[in-house]
Amino acid sequence: METKQAALLTLPEIGLSQKLDIAELVRRFGCAASISFLDSHYNFFSTPTAVGVIGYRLEYGCAIVMGDPVCAESDKLTLAQEFRDHCKAMNRPIVYVTVSKGFAERAYTVTCHSLIEVVDELVFDPQNDPKKGSKGRLLRGKVSQAIRFGITAHEYNSPSEDIEKEIEEVSSSWLKARQGPQIYLAPVDLFATRVGKRWIYAKYNNKVIGVVLLHQIEARQGWLVQLLLTSPDAPNGTSEFLVSSTIDILRKEGCSYLSFGAALKEEIGTIQGLGKPSCYLARLIYRGAKKIFPLDGRRKYWKKFSPEPEPSYLLFESTRLSMKEIGAIMKSLNVSL
Repeated sequence: METKQAALLTLPEIGLSQKLDIAELVRRFGCAASISFLDSHYNFFSTPTAVGVIGYRLEYGCAIVMGDPVCAESDKLTLAQEFRDHCKAMNRPIVYVTVSKGFAERAYTVTCHSLIEVVDELVFDPQNDPKKGSKGRLLRGKVSQAIRFGITAHEYNSPSEDIEKEIEEVSSSWLKARQGPQIYLAPVDLFATRVGKRWIYAKYNNKVIGVVLLHQIEARQGWLVQLLLTSPDAPNGTSEFLVSSTIDILRKEGCSYLSFGAALKEEIGTIQGLGKPSCYLARLIYRGAKKIFPLDGRRKYWKKFSPEPEPSYLLFESTRLSMKEIGAIMKSLNVSL
């Protein structure tokens, strides 16, 4: 893709081969936030100087980038600088959402001038067994309960229309049961792309009742739990059993990296570059969001697996927060009340 064309393209306009190219780049270089790239709202920027893309949404005149630039580590800052120049010519402010600590440190003061530590990526080493020890007591109980029910775990690796239909039914029932304010990176679609994906599903009474969708993070030689879905009528302990079974599978393969995705921090962490009024506004909006959206439950759920937190950041070009940028971030996160 040439630079000017890439910056203007959205997924519906891109041919199948280009979609597969982007999916492959996400598999090779992407992070947890990069899974949103195959949402039809995204645009893509690329240059001849780096093998990779920046995926972004145009919202309220802002370019909202999810995660780090999707390219080799050594090319990230170069690609970000070229994207900054492109957006500057178009008079579009840039906001990066949930970028890694490494990229945040390099980009700060070079392409962006303020940062806020807002979430942690929850990372786990499958070579450890989260069911062991005193910390694993609750998880052991949940998994044992599922085993007593007769729930079994299986990997979907042989094409089967029947299995896919049952997995899709789990997704449909989960979506119908979802209530209240919502916030998410990308729509739930278990088979939108198969590049770098794996499916582990649970069966009970010969029926699929839950599924884990894994996305490969080749840059970390591991995987991301992209989706964890269970039927509303699934027995207690089904989701914990599914995740534990997934960890067991990855352990046998020698995998040492599994991301559970992002979870909000209890309070905003490091803030750099913003003035006092913007710092106050950021903390006020953050506390309000935590009250409106049931986001604490995510961290509480994954805590039973004892993951390690890795900080993630918002990056802004400006040293002042604007309501336009805040609104653009909310739109890009598909916020609904």
